[in-house]
Amino acid sequence: MIETNFEIPDGIYSNKLLQFLWGKQFDENLSRQILSILNKLCRIYLLQVQEKKDEPIFDETENEIIFNTEITSICSNKEIIALWCDYSQLSNKNRKENIKLACLNYLEVFKQTDDYEYLIRRLQIIRSRKGVFVDELNSHFDYIKETIFKCEYPFRQKQLLEELIHIYDQQKCKTEFETFLIKQEDLLVKKEDFNGSRFVIQSLFVIGSIDINQQKIRLAENFESEGDCFSNKSDENTFYPNIKENYLDGLRELKSAHSCKTIKIRIEKKALNEGQKFVELLKRFGPKTSIPIDIFELENRIFKLGVNSFESAFKVLCYDMPIISESGINDQVQSEKQNINSFKYIAKNKKLNENGNVVGISVRDQALISSARSYQRGCAIVYITTLKHIIDINNKIDVSWVSGLLNYTKSRFIPKDRIEIYARGIHEGFENNFIVSAHILMPQIENSIRYIAEQNGISTTKTAEELQHENTLGGCLEKIKEITDQDLFSELKDFLIDTGSINFRNELSHGLMNSFPLHHYGQYLWWLTLKMIFQTNNYFSFPPIE
Repeated sequence: MIETNFEIPDGIYSNKLLQFLWGKQFDENLSRQILSILNKLCRIYLLQVQEKKDEPIFDETENEIIFNTEITSICSNKEIIALWCDYSQLSNKNRKENIKLACLNYLEVFKQTDDYEYLIRRLQIIRSRKGVFVDELNSHFDYIKETIFKCEYPFRQKQLLEELIHIYDQQKCKTEFETFLIKQEDLLVKKEDFNGSRFVIQSLFVIGSIDINQQKIRLAENFESEGDCFSNKSDENTFYPNIKENYLDGLRELKSAHSCKTIKIRIEKKALNEGQKFVELLKRFGPKTSIPIDIFELENRIFKLGVNSFESAFKVLCYDMPIISESGINDQVQSEKQNINSFKYIAKNKKLNENGNVVGISVRDQALISSARSYQRGCAIVYITTLKHIIDINNKIDVSWVSGLLNYTKSRFIPKDRIEIYARGIHEGFENNFIVSAHILMPQIENSIRYIAEQNGISTTKTAEELQHENTLGGCLEKIKEITDQDLFSELKDFLIDTGSINFRNELSHGLMNSFPLHHYGQYLWWLTLKMIFQTNNYFSFPPIE
């Protein structure tokens, strides 16, 4: 038992309670130990409260205090009481009383806050300690039923139902909620709240109204409807990457479903149509080269290789598809020179911005090299887009998978404290959010170039100057030129910093690109990042690890 004059007022919960406790850390009259216990307690995620001691939150002394303290005698805050009693279930002492107190106070906090996590945690306790509440189950069901009917959040409805079917039987829940959920799904679709309606579909599966195959088909049709909705509202000559993503999400749902061939073919056609719209926009508004790119021919080459799975497409992206080569560029330049008319036409190449202002000039051979690189880069992006489409259909990954993969590679391109940032940027690419991906990855690539230099004992700091700033990307690239694969070095320089070419780093950093080229070249940057991470030792030289 503890003795303290520390009073926590009731009526402050969640983040406000944490803020109150944080402010009390400066009060010298209060016990540091009790404050530590309360701060830990209030930071426990409600829906993951452990019922076993596999991952101890408190040390032995703190456990002794919690298990032997009647919290209601020293505190009136209902959230503290609920959490304290909830955690005290780990002890056999007064277990039934603690369970009852925890549930009572969770319910009271829910009524005051409308935060459904308190109510869901109450249900979790009742589910695991059902015998304690035998006499209250009927009235409790009626209360939860009305709460679900009034709840404005389909995700929370699903969570409540997931607990409810284990406290009562699934058939009872189906009888009580099926009609309500069917009407709610229809209403949400009419309101174009497709995300909410998908949670309702999942709730229908939870209560047994539909089986797993029906759920997959209905979710696929829902994603299709969302894609159709935004496609019908789309403006001409405007790129909407999320429309295709809706159709791809639908196809992913159908991947393991059966008896859905007609639906699958229909959605595949719509996804392909969105891809073709992108190709047409690319032809009309994308980067122009002196040599036309046969996009459909390049796509056919991929399909002829038999790349038809996530694994095979990812392997081609990371390992088999080469960086633009110096020799290939030189061969193309020599071929262009033999065409006198072409050579005269491209003797000077001016790069214009959106306002028609000249922002870069390349002359003679350099103009031909820029033209050749632009062509080959355009071809590479078509390959990347096609391979990415195969990846999208066959798998959908989360950021934790990417993070695990990066940790596994142990690439010397990524500093250990930047792995999570890289994981976010690469994951955004997997989600086809290449604009976001580019904004995350570009500064990290610049830092990684410095990191490569650092590992080789090369300074990238202007130490001789009064203000010792870091070299910019161009300066850092030049410093690692001798330890970098020549093809990669030339492509990074041309793509990222050459003013007569894309100059992607500058255009991105200063907001000089609109969404279409940002998405287009962001995809290329994403691919270059994968190459440098997975083939670090092939592209950069390092001294032996001591």
